[in-house]
Amino acid sequence: MEASLKAKLAKAVDAVQKAAVDATHNIWLHPEQGDHETYAVSYLTDALRKEGFNIRENLAGLATAFEADYGSGHPRIALLAEYDALPGYGPNKDQWGHACGHNWIAGNCLGTALAMKKLIDEKVVSGTICFMGCPAEESTGGKIPMAEQGCFDDMDLAMQIHINNGN
Repeated sequence: MEASLKAKLAKAVDAVQKAAVDATHNIWLHPEQGDHETYAVSYLTDALRKEGFNIRENLAGLATAFEADYGSGHPRIALLAEYDALPGYGPNKDQWGHACGHNWIAGNCLGTALAMKKLIDEKVVSGTICFMGCPAEESTGGKIPMAEQGCFDDMDLAMQIHINNGN
């Protein structure tokens, strides 16, 4: 990667790091069952709308699925965010909690989208960044009806982030 491009990317990431971490923490504090992730969706869409992203809600007939786009043309890059929780992983093991780090996935997708927006605005890169809110990963699998109904058909690339204990 060209040194000046790497420096611009690092600067963009540094500028949005707090927003990404705040999203991660806020979603962690509000774990929600799949298909009922209203807090997470509201938090994420509010943050993206504030930054000028165009929001389409209720994708594929799913109340907590959404797409937030910024930029124009191709490439169209999809960031697949998850934000549902699991039962039995809360503080007392009898509540909902983020066992698989979906709060982290959502926060990192937000940070990536905001950093890419900065690079688009500075004309460092071109294209469209598409934050895809994908509900119910741990239960009904929101990406399935989203794919079946063509929500990803116009994407040139889709990226999924997931935590693990190694590389």
